Amino acid sequence: MAVAVEAASLPAVNWNGSQAVFFSDNDGPFTLGFRFRADSDLKITALGAFDYLGDGLATTHIVGIWPTNGGAPLATVTIPSGTNAPLLGAFRYATVSNVMLSAHTEYIIGASDFYGEDADIYPYDPQGFSTAPGVTFLRARESSDELTGGLLFPDDEYNPGSPLAVNFQFVSVSRLVIQREGSTGVELSWTTNAPGFHPEYAESLASTVWNTVTNVPTVIGDNFVVPLPNTGVQRYFRLRSP
Repeated sequence: MAVAVEAASLPAVNWNGSQAVFFSDNDGPFTLGFRFRADSDLKITALGAFDYLGDGLATTHIVGIWPTNGGAPLATVTIPSGTNAPLLGAFRYATVSNVMLSAHTEYIIGASDFYGEDADIYPYDPQGFSTAPGVTFLRARESSDELTGGLLFPDDEYNPGSPLAVNFQFVSVSRLVIQREGSTGVELSWTTNAPGFHPEYAESLASTVWNTVTNVPTVIGDNFVVPLPNTGVQRYFRLRSP
């Protein structure tokens, strides 16, 4: 049997805060966001909204994630005004739980109620931003309705870098696959997009002692593979992050 141990959460978008036009007019309110692809299975741990200068949000923002066809959000959180929500980089975050995104699938994320001087300034066409491994930024999104506040599905699509008012934190989830190899062994495998992970084993899930599988993995296609002999003893396996 297998369990997984997670690595630390990563922000999806990393930006150095330079080379952008900051919108400060009273246009809106808009839900601003972007379309992205999950390149591996992702566990979403927090959703965030942009805080210009990092000195606190002027208004509350609701952040949501949708499938590309819209409908009900897969998850939403409320980022309160002020400085109560934790700040990481240029974004303030609120945590979410039990939100899993599937590998090789596109999603939409958006944050509500951005409209410049009447609420919160946001960057347009920022340069020099990148995404963490496991996420591909595709196109910026904006809600077409600028008369209605609150969280709306951002249905209009823009050039790749504009605007940038929302973010999320995630953990790439590498699945440990265990297969029988005839009657004499088993095979452990996990995807190569988790190069820092290594397998461990114990004889009970309640055990406080997990032993490292020291066999050197072989790369076969997109997977690390480790063959093991069948010891006849029940064991539990997990992937451990660095």
